[in-house]
Amino acid sequence: MTETIGGYQIVRLIGSGAMGKVYLARDPHIDRPVALKTINDDLLRGERREDYLERFAREGRAVGRCTHANIVQVYHYFEVDGRPHIVMEFVEGPAFDQVLKTREALPEPAEAMDFGLALLDGLAHAHGHQIVHRDIKPANILLGRGGPKITDFGIARILDAEATEIVEIGTLAYMAPEQIMALPEIDGRADLYSAGVVLFEHMTGRRPFVAANTAELRSQVCFGPRPLAQDLPRPIARVLQQALAAEREERYQTAEDFAEALREAVETPARVDPPTRPVTETTTVPLPQPPARPTKEAADTPKSGPIETVAEDIPAALRIPMTQIIDEQTRSRIVESLRSAVPRHTEKIVANILTKAYSVGEMIELLSKYAERSSQSSQIERALTRIAADARLAHKQAERVQRDIPQEARDMAKRYLARSMGGRAPIIVRRIADQSRGLADFHTTVAGYLTDRNDRARYLSEAEQGG
Repeated sequence: MTETIGGYQIVRLIGSGAMGKVYLARDPHIDRPVALKTINDDLLRGERREDYLERFAREGRAVGRCTHANIVQVYHYFEVDGRPHIVMEFVEGPAFDQVLKTREALPEPAEAMDFGLALLDGLAHAHGHQIVHRDIKPANILLGRGGPKITDFGIARILDAEATEIVEIGTLAYMAPEQIMALPEIDGRADLYSAGVVLFEHMTGRRPFVAANTAELRSQVCFGPRPLAQDLPRPIARVLQQALAAEREERYQTAEDFAEALREAVETPARVDPPTRPVTETTTVPLPQPPARPTKEAADTPKSGPIETVAEDIPAALRIPMTQIIDEQTRSRIVESLRSAVPRHTEKIVANILTKAYSVGEMIELLSKYAERSSQSSQIERALTRIAADARLAHKQAERVQRDIPQEARDMAKRYLARSMGGRAPIIVRRIADQSRGLADFHTTVAGYLTDRNDRARYLSEAEQGG
């Protein structure tokens, strides 16, 4: 006899996890396959029973507010003997994490763009209904016949709800820095960061941050330099780099903005041969030819090796040691946080670290080495992460002053790019300026967009003379 739950005929178990189980079932009234999700028994017996029931119900409420081709639809929510069930659209296709593990080759940029645009379109719809997913990752993206579909809204937050949560939720490798630091008011920009990680992995075959342990990964995500995928065309690499900005104000502010930038980057001609004439004798950054797209085997290799990133390499004379950034109150917080790990000479150790570190990332990395010695290393790392968030703001302000691109340089770039890009030139120049590491990098990037060799030579010559 066929087992039924709430009138739905159970066909087979198709998935299970820490939260619950998902069955393939059939709605006998309209002869339609559905996915039926239920919560695990052990969660209903534990002390947090009410929390899990609320989380499960939240998924039904969240997705029930959204009707979109790139979001798995919810058809029905019901309870049987106090056990909640959600009836959802059955997607006949694999989860994206399985695709990443088994594919034979990396996608072409246009193919990856189609995936990315569909994902961002689904997020735009959810955000428009005040829903933040908070756990976007490959395992929560199903590939149906019509493209990607976002699922598992179990930890979604409905922004107009009265309750507030300040907890670390999500899967660490895909979590935004503000989620890792458990900052309040997590909004849609956290989902856009996670989407950026997914797209980076989709297009390169590796995640943007690779670390030996959780503490190192936290430090890289929150305070490390932003990855620039050297094996992608430069415009696309720049878009992903901005999507992964540590400060949410520096990312794309909406899914629509992210999608527009991605579409524009894919349509932009790839970078060309390096110019024969440098911008200056000391600060030239070469214009590399886009490398051939790697094979699956080549793409898998870097997962355990180094990833090329944009280093915080402003000239030594302009680098600011953390000892000049950290005030006495913050220094005291660091000392107290580290004291259980190194009870002797704590003040001296902290002072030495602040003198050696020229970025928040370097500071956290050095402090974490001492934190690992303590049995309370996890608590220490969390405390240091929160402290570093305050320090980062001051440090970013100091760096930003040194990296501002003069208006004259922007105007010159617009004038040259307008010849081939017309009205899009100001938008592209603004984005290049926002992402550049300095004036030399700005001019080098602009030159990469100039496909005419003569234009490029004239531009670089004018830039060298001060424009």
